[in-house]
Amino acid sequence: MATTKGQAFDPRRRLTSAVSNVICAVVFGNRFDYKDQIFIENQQIVESQIRFFNSFVGLVYNTVPKIMDYFPGQHTKSFADAEKICDYIREKVEFHRKTLDPQNPRDYIDCFCSGAELLI
Repeated sequence: MATTKGQAFDPRRRLTSAVSNVICAVVFGNRFDYKDQIFIENQQIVESQIRFFNSFVGLVYNTVPKIMDYFPGQHTKSFADAEKICDYIREKVEFHRKTLDPQNPRDYIDCFCSGAELLI
């Protein structure tokens, strides 16, 4: 707030970034710089997903998902964006699997992978 020098500002972006960074630290084991392009893009995708699923089209999709195959629209971009987030998470999980030390978990992914190995 000190950087705003007394000017009005919208705290949503800063609060969202702070919360997102805490979640990233717990799940992925690292925080992001608030200007990191990957961090910003992932936040924008998540915000877009929330807007989509709170829209009328999102409600229709949740009710009758197959009907959306017959309509063009924002949902196709939303699905592609969701796939980007999934790819990012898959990359992180794969890196964690390759560098896993079950005796020294770094984050949630390591704990999950360690637990999954116990089940195998």
